Amino acid sequence: MQKIRFLNSNKIFDVTLTLYGANRIKCKFYSELTDADNASFRCGFQELNENNLKVQGDFRKMKYICQRLDERTVIFTSDENDSTIEPVSYTPALEEARRLKISELSAACRNMIMNGVDIIINGECEHFSYKQEDQITIRQLFDIATASNAPVYYHADHMACKLYTVDEIAKLYSAAMIHKAHHLTYFNQLRSYLESLHDIEKINAVSYGQELTDAYLNVYQDAIKQVNEAIDSMITKNRKTE
Repeated sequence: MQKIRFLNSNKIFDVTLTLYGANRIKCKFYSELTDADNASFRCGFQELNENNLKVQGDFRKMKYICQRLDERTVIFTSDENDSTIEPVSYTPALEEARRLKISELSAACRNMIMNGVDIIINGECEHFSYKQEDQITIRQLFDIATASNAPVYYHADHMACKLYTVDEIAKLYSAAMIHKAHHLTYFNQLRSYLESLHDIEKINAVSYGQELTDAYLNVYQDAIKQVNEAIDSMITKNRKTE
């Protein structure tokens, strides 16, 4: 998914943007739209970076509605006289297709990281989200637990707080770090592969989760091996200072 913000509002929407013609873009919203939201449509919008919310795409000219496909899908146009119902056959320029695909893959990577990890604790599977605030909290708990050699309180998703041993917190921290490194490294190699393509159909066919091959797989495997060794070394060093 991508993020957009209309020029007359501070509200941020999760959407999917697809080029739909030379002067059109299809916008699928992932939440219900209010009357106030609909009123913003004629102001144009900006695409935001999903990590820092900085502007990375300017669609202020897309302030006219060409067509509403359903309650959550709108085709915007920069031409106020454009009201054609049938979609126009249009092939986006190579770099436009590449940019939209990279944005799609980046959003998928971010969502996978935030989804978090499963950890087996005392024979039970517990799930821990890994959003930005969770990343900070888990690192802080790891530092506290290893420095004090004492259990700390935390909670799995939808569970009550309970004490986790130093080993359990270290296990969670290690798994979460490797989980994040896996997705960031995978995304970077998938993007490198994408940038090597010069055919729009092949670019559009790339999807998050497909297998890496050749040099891209080799770089990924080397990077993950290094990350595992570095995390193991850091945890061992911290535990030795108890």
